[in-house]
Amino acid sequence: MPKYLGKSDSYINKLDKDIELDVLRRQTSSSYKFEGFDYWNSYEFMFQNNGHSCLTCIEIRVPAHSKYIVESKSLKLFLNKFYDQELQEPVISQYLSDLLSNHLDALVKVRFVHQFESAPDFIPLNHSTGLLHASTIYRFEGYRSLCPVTSQPDYANLYLASDSFEKVDSKSIINIIHSHMNQQAFHESCVEEIANDILTLSGITDFQIFGRFLRRGGIDINPLRCFNSTSTMFQNFRDFNQ
Repeated sequence: MPKYLGKSDSYINKLDKDIELDVLRRQTSSSYKFEGFDYWNSYEFMFQNNGHSCLTCIEIRVPAHSKYIVESKSLKLFLNKFYDQELQEPVISQYLSDLLSNHLDALVKVRFVHQFESAPDFIPLNHSTGLLHASTIYRFEGYRSLCPVTSQPDYANLYLASDSFEKVDSKSIINIIHSHMNQQAFHESCVEEIANDILTLSGITDFQIFGRFLRRGGIDINPLRCFNSTSTMFQNFRDFNQ
């Protein structure tokens, strides 16, 4: 299947394994080793079950260390090929997990989502002043990046947490996020580079950041990155405007 990002090629409604996924993950200059996942939610996944159309949502969880990332438009068009396929949910999940794991050279897990986790409690970061609180989730509302191919804007809310936040002034974090506004890069790279700059602040020994990007084309991409954290404070919830 050809690349579709930035192109208007037609596609054939035929389910096969010919899917284009050869967009390399952009390596940041960070000296930090991040753990985490990219959560892809496809809200427009349709298939047939006993002759009935089912329109549902699937979650694709890609490890942060995968060699490749998915080209979103080609993935969307590939997933659209299931619309007339008579299949069961477990069969679809396993098929997509195996296919994507093979292409991305990492253990990708796919599951159907019938109800999202609740959004975490948070303190608004945008108007915070003074030192932050440890083990508390903060949300920066209104981050904006640009697609590296089409230059279309992408919007997100950033969720941040650290056990060592009590040593950090909120203004320092806000200034770093502002410095990355309108960065022309994929979501994964934007989040990793913000995390890298925050970790250079004095006093931070651990950090978690979850970028909840608004969907385009029926899919949202949500990178979760953790450094020196034994357990994540975040699950794949759905933000209010996603």
